[in-house]
Amino acid sequence: MPYLNFWKVASYFWILPFLLFFSVFVGYAASSPLNELILMEQIIQLVKETVLLIVLVTFITLILSVPAAIMYANIMIPSNTITDFDENKVPKVYNSTMDAVTRGSSDGASIAFSVGTILIAVIALVFIANSILGFVSSQFGFDLSIEIILGYLFAPIAWLMGIPWDEAIIAGELLGIKTTLNEFVAYPGLAALGDGELSERSKLITFYSLCGFANLSSVGILISGITAMAPERKDDLIKVSLKALVGATLASCMTGLIVGIFI
Repeated sequence: MPYLNFWKVASYFWILPFLLFFSVFVGYAASSPLNELILMEQIIQLVKETVLLIVLVTFITLILSVPAAIMYANIMIPSNTITDFDENKVPKVYNSTMDAVTRGSSDGASIAFSVGTILIAVIALVFIANSILGFVSSQFGFDLSIEIILGYLFAPIAWLMGIPWDEAIIAGELLGIKTTLNEFVAYPGLAALGDGELSERSKLITFYSLCGFANLSSVGILISGITAMAPERKDDLIKVSLKALVGATLASCMTGLIVGIFI
């Protein structure tokens, strides 16, 4: 189906930063012929290590997260209903190839625009809320933000994953950042931690527990994206959106828990 092809292509966009990185170093190597072979060897080695790490982490997380997501979905929305579907009567989505191209492109552009808009809106709302909380809390001589609040809420979960209690609040705050914003903000925060703030084991558990799209932005992306393809299911998506966020967060934490058992 065209939608599947669109998302399949979009899933490869994570390669773009590596292509940019590669092109910058190739340009530098070209301007310094004496260092060209050395730089090319370093680039190839770095790319191999980075791609191998990404593939390994993605594979492990996928293997662990899928059963966890199914488990939490059945716990939160139990159902014994079996959907009957006649494979010989597949509904025809498009009337022709040109119809598929035009409508698929239009729906894809609409989804991409919605995703960007939702990300900006959620980040802006979090910033406004943090500004208000920061102003009020500063009057009483302490700092307060959504991330700090969620940090204390996630601290028991971090402790249950195997992180010591004296490190659980830091790990919980990173989980809070990931939930309110996204993992692309949380991972730099994890990398920027000073020596001794988290042990190597706690960092690895936190690293895997942050790997997921369970955040407020993803809820909006889920609703807008699927609504573009199935408008009649919008109300159903809105009803289960909060449960989906909670279930996905717990599934990500389950990944960190399983990793913590084996290290």
